[in-house]
Parts: sequence; structure tokens; C-alpha cells
Amino acid sequence: MRMLGYKKSFIFVLLILLVIIAFFLDSMRYFSLSGRVVNAKHALYVARKSIKWYKTQTGNYPLHLSTIQEYAKANNLSNRDPNTIRLFQHDLHQERITSFSGNSMEYNELNGQGGFFYNSNTGEVKLNITKPLKEYFWFYFLARNREEIPSEW
Repeated sequence: MRMLGYKKSFIFVLLILLVIIAFFLDSMRYFSLSGRVVNAKHALYVARKSIKWYKTQTGNYPLHLSTIQEYAKANNLSNRDPNTIRLFQHDLHQERITSFSGNSMEYNELNGQGGFFYNSNTGEVKLNITKPLKEYFWFYFLARNREEIPSEW
């Protein structure tokens, strides 16, 4: 009979450990997803700032987001001004919500394919993500912004 009590205790302790491990793994994943959301917001901010910078330099909106980097390289601007160096780094023009490795595709209509929506006539840029964050991160149930739609940022 005493052995049965030890087995119950062991199973109880094992269950508690499994719950703690599951909670720990969940919190790690949550922070990773939060980082991807923050990264996407930052990429959007940098893209918008780059477009404004390009317009002040040339008087026109760029035809594509990559045009900004090409212009800066052609005029050797990325090495001159430390305030604008970050605008030309390619990895900043990627969203990491739809793709962990980053998506820099550019579309001229909001179609939810990821990457960026860019209107070269108005200079408007948005994340091309038309569903709430919870659709992309099903495990993102602890976040306050899980109902937000990134194309509305």
C-alpha cells in the first residue's frame, strides 16, 4: 500500500513539472512572437521614414522600396550621413510576421500575402497583412494586440 502512495506522489510531481515546463516554453514562444511584431512595426517605421527621406532628396516618391537603397548606393549617401545609414540596410525592409526569415516582397494592392503594400503615387506603405495577428500566431493568446490587423498600423 505504501508503494501506491509513492506512485501517486511521483505522478503528481511529474504533472506539476510538466505544467511548469509547458508554461516556460509558452512564455519563450510569446516573447519570440512579440519580437517579430515589434520588428515588423519597426520595419514599417523605417520604410515610411525612408520614403520621406527619398522624397526630400528627389522631389518624387520612389517607384519601389528598393529604389531608395539603389539611389543611396549610386550617390554614395549611405556612407556620408550617420543619421541615414540605417535607412539603407536591406534587412530593415522586411516583415517577419508571415515569414520567420523575413518577407520583403512588395505589392501594389493589399492582398494579405505578407511583405509590404506600397503605392508609388502617394508614398503610402503598409504591411500587407490583412488578418488579425492571432491568425498568424495561433499560440499568441496572451497578447493584448492579438486582434490587431497589421495593415491598419
